[in-house]
Amino acid sequence: MQSKIQHEVILTHSPEVIYQLLTKPELISRWFCDAVQPTPDGFHFWQRKPNGEPDEFHATLLESVPNKKVVLEMDDERMLQTRYQIQPESDKKCRVKIIESGF
Repeated sequence: MQSKIQHEVILTHSPEVIYQLLTKPELISRWFCDAVQPTPDGFHFWQRKPNGEPDEFHATLLESVPNKKVVLEMDDERMLQTRYQIQPESDKKCRVKIIESGF
């Protein structure tokens, strides 16, 4: 049986800004990893593990709906899938539902 973890956060940004934070490499590296490189089918990430060892992996972009949804699947031994659903709450606030599955 596959397990999943679901989080919801309210962010004081527009759907457009949140979508860019999830899809533009120069913005992804500000909050997620040390470096990111776009690939034809997704992204390649470089970061450090908690113990300081280098870690790198590829994520396939499975689905992308501008300003509404981004779905990534990590293409390493983890094979985790992360789904980001963006729902406007008001002019300057959005609810972002994050669903992680595959572990």
